[in-house]
Amino acid sequence: MLVFYHINYCFHVFFSLCLNLPGLSTMVAAFYTAMVGMKAAKKIHETLLNNIMKCPLSLFESLPVGRILNRFSSDIAIVDYVLPFTYRSIVNCVLTLLVTIAVISSNQPWFAAVIMLTAIPYAVIQVCKPAL
Repeated sequence: MLVFYHINYCFHVFFSLCLNLPGLSTMVAAFYTAMVGMKAAKKIHETLLNNIMKCPLSLFESLPVGRILNRFSSDIAIVDYVLPFTYRSIVNCVLTLLVTIAVISSNQPWFAAVIMLTAIPYAVIQVCKPAL
């Protein structure tokens, strides 16, 4: 009876983790994406504003204020709407790759050795490659 209770308890814990873990990870990812997006938007906004304020007065006399404001707001909109989702996609791809390598390596230990042997030259080529 005690063994059955223990197996039943483990099943319920595992089942509840399986149900709650995706929701929790999605919530953490969304929060982190929002935080990274706000930090990037603040930095870009400050940089753009500082550069606009350092421009000579002749720029403001030759360009209409609406054109400057439109360009400023479109750059900020790109940072606000596009950058966080792009960042989240990159993080999602990297984490999926790492989990896939971990799962395959746990089943086939020689795969980890092959990955390490191919990753080292790949990293050296990426670092030492001249820019085009």
